[in-house]
Amino acid sequence: MTIDTRQETGSSGPKEPLSPRPGGRLVAALVALVLASAGVAFAIVAFRTGAESQPTAAPQENGLVALATGDPPRITVVNQDGTDGRQVTTGSEPDPRAEERGYFEESAPQWSPDGTRIAFVRWYDPGTSLCVIGIDGTGFRVVVPEFEGGQLAWSPDGTTFAYYGGRDETIRLVDADGSNDRALASLPSVPEGHPPTWMPTWSPDGTRIAFTSKDLWTIRTDGTDLTRITDLPEGEFAFDPSWSPDGSRILFSIGGWETSGGGGAQYGGTLYLVGADGSNLTRLTGDGRFWWAAVWSPDGRLVVSMGATPTGSADPYDWVDSGVYVMAADGSDIRLLGEKLWGRPAWGPAPILSASSPPPTPETSAVSNVALPDGLGASRIAIGEGAVWALASTGETGSSVLVRIDPATDQVVATTSLEPEPWYVAAGAGTVWVGFPRSSMIQRVDAATNEVTGQVQLPGDGVSAIAADDQAVWVEVIQDRSDQGQQNLASLVRIDPQTSEVVATIPLEGLSGYDDEIAIGAGAVWVAGVNLTGPSEERGADLRRIDPMTNSINAILPVSAFSVRAGAGAVWVTAPADGVNDSLHKPEAWAAREIDPTTSGISAPIPLPGNVSGVLAVTVDGVWFSGYDVEGLIHPVRLHDEAFDASVPPVDSVYTDIAFDEAFGTIWVAATSGLKRVDLE
Repeated sequence: MTIDTRQETGSSGPKEPLSPRPGGRLVAALVALVLASAGVAFAIVAFRTGAESQPTAAPQENGLVALATGDPPRITVVNQDGTDGRQVTTGSEPDPRAEERGYFEESAPQWSPDGTRIAFVRWYDPGTSLCVIGIDGTGFRVVVPEFEGGQLAWSPDGTTFAYYGGRDETIRLVDADGSNDRALASLPSVPEGHPPTWMPTWSPDGTRIAFTSKDLWTIRTDGTDLTRITDLPEGEFAFDPSWSPDGSRILFSIGGWETSGGGGAQYGGTLYLVGADGSNLTRLTGDGRFWWAAVWSPDGRLVVSMGATPTGSADPYDWVDSGVYVMAADGSDIRLLGEKLWGRPAWGPAPILSASSPPPTPETSAVSNVALPDGLGASRIAIGEGAVWALASTGETGSSVLVRIDPATDQVVATTSLEPEPWYVAAGAGTVWVGFPRSSMIQRVDAATNEVTGQVQLPGDGVSAIAADDQAVWVEVIQDRSDQGQQNLASLVRIDPQTSEVVATIPLEGLSGYDDEIAIGAGAVWVAGVNLTGPSEERGADLRRIDPMTNSINAILPVSAFSVRAGAGAVWVTAPADGVNDSLHKPEAWAAREIDPTTSGISAPIPLPGNVSGVLAVTVDGVWFSGYDVEGLIHPVRLHDEAFDASVPPVDSVYTDIAFDEAFGTIWVAATSGLKRVDLE
């Protein structure tokens, strides 16, 4: 490719935009670029054939830069100035394909939207795999074992990967857990032997995907509204699109394609910007260097790109000064990112771990494993009466036990046999209370002797939630109407912990008793839950406030609460932004709200980061939230001084329950492998 040398390296100020042709709504710009070094002219036409303008998104703070570098290439992260490089993958991750095929390389890193994980491609001989790993080096997983593409993009909501399907020449989508691999659309035809596409990229609002098939194109994520953005002359190809964080522009390179030797590879490149609607095509670089694989910084102010200077020989790959460079978003102030850095870069959002932080080990990590006896797996947790209590099962025999752990030593101090299939547990009034979803009774275990001391019979067909303090035990029970094709009926039962008598039964009209929560605090009892509105859909029900003095509902708050916690004189709930969730647990935008316990006033929604969806604890130091992603990793975050603190590393475990021990400042996680303890200080 010939290079326009009229723009000097490091010049200040934005490049002059290419003017659109008058009256060109469909043809937005026709430009003649005279290439001074070769005296060659070619035309670039930018189209706007139905692509709507993208809404503005809030830029994120810049974090680390990921690259695939080394020999063989491994995923590495560096600081924004290229210092303190740390290798994330080691090549020793448990991978059957690597063991089978030996040597492999890694490339094309892509950050998860929350900045905690990196997706990348492993190249074996033969074949490729799409893999994911935490930036601390934990949680490695092969998502797509037989991955046809060499480039990928992670959707803004973290649920989906887009990639080029080499076998059938399509843009393909696959869920982030590796399931539901499907074709989005067939690609426009290109000359035989030339690249059909390169590096798809999502719009920040997740509605469109930009890709290149000789030209730059966009398409809606439902496969409709295919729109060509550029019309490049013969011999010129668009590569490596990157959508700007505010959704207004697309960064890409224009280069040539070498087809000699029976293969094909990109060579050369000049960076361009174009409006997402096809308008205002602007050359970003023209300093005589080759530029490619450029991406935006999360805050939209910088660009990181691979670059090299051709020597002028006949060999298009005869380069010098090759490396990874950072420049301002207008193409000025070009600087080398770091010595000996090479590989397609990706710029991650903050807050994330420092590049100089070593991968966690059992000695230094904030997360520790607490092994249960006989290989037990934990299902539910309760904190109280000076202990951590875990419901567990032996698995092979199906026997169910209550395990008591000393939170000061992490030692198991007692194991108590229970009736089969317990699923709910709470601690209070010197007792541990255990509920069963298929039984209308609860068991009580003496917290001093760790012995079962009796059962309490309840109305209804099963337990669906439980909470306790020194004054009362509150149990949600259901009347099962599934055989009638109707939603279950739920009631809240109050039990006197001293006498084990049922002293009140409060109907909870509108609640299904499915995945509901009870919180005690701030002078009331709070019940959050869902209505089952279809076979795969749940709708958040209004929050119930119960007066413990009258044992009656004294307020129904319209907040569609799925999760609730009370403490430090406040009540917090979470719910999907649109009030709906589904039983497939597809991530969506979740929001939190604070409830004033004095007035029952409801705050404005506060968007939650990532896949965070539940309230974990309300303390004087802030509100803790938690959620899980498609890998089962737990992401505790704290809202403090109107900002989210995501410094706690994700817990590498598939889990079923999570609890907060305010006395010790720890988070406990029930997992199939036992218990996880997360120390917050």
